[in-house]
Amino acid sequence: MKIFHTQKIGQYHTNFCEDALITAPIGTSHYLFAVTDGCSMGTDSHMIATIITKHLRAIAAGGPVSALAGNSSVQELLKEIVSQLFSRLQQTQSLLQLQPDELMATILLAVLDIPKATAAFICIGDGVIAADGQVYEYDQDNKPDYLGYHLHKTFDTWFAAQKQQLTLTGIRDFAISTDGVYSFSKYDNRLYEETGDALHYLLHDTSGAGSAHMLNGKVIEIEREWGLLPGDDIAIVRVMLNGIGF
Repeated sequence: MKIFHTQKIGQYHTNFCEDALITAPIGTSHYLFAVTDGCSMGTDSHMIATIITKHLRAIAAGGPVSALAGNSSVQELLKEIVSQLFSRLQQTQSLLQLQPDELMATILLAVLDIPKATAAFICIGDGVIAADGQVYEYDQDNKPDYLGYHLHKTFDTWFAAQKQQLTLTGIRDFAISTDGVYSFSKYDNRLYEETGDALHYLLHDTSGAGSAHMLNGKVIEIEREWGLLPGDDIAIVRVMLNGIGF
């Protein structure tokens, strides 16, 4: 298995990249992946996006989740991870006295069972999943239903209403991305010899998979050879199981 990731600040943002990502093993046979997108209209949105990834890293390393991974489905494992994240964010909100506009970040999370090549996904807000040539887009019309809006509820009440979930079996090549992947556009008036589909190149194309920095290289190529930059921040994690691209 190969794991690639990239982050880039959008050309219309000036101070911080408000997107973040995490890749973390769960025991020896599972992996957790996530991308988060802090809302530009929120306050210090880069902070809550990063805090979410730090919580997820700690959850993945925790004994309870590792123990659960050996005896549960990816859907059950995903639910437990999100449950722990929900509880941790409630504690963080209370400890730091965070206001609702300081909790505005989308979360796209995946749990992979490596031996079974099965992955469960949940998208809380907007995001993009690409898997084996298919694209699954979650678009809430620029009004994401952030998890931070619901921390006053019980987890089970909130989770029961989550419809943006997906399970894929026999998976070989997949990516999760914030919606900034749709924001590539021209950044100067120069003429470029070629152009292309940035989403396809980043989320589906397998060229360059021999390098651990494949996605970073592709973002640079899109800028230099196609004259395109993302207007919005992007965070992408891509996973190729054995036999794809190398």
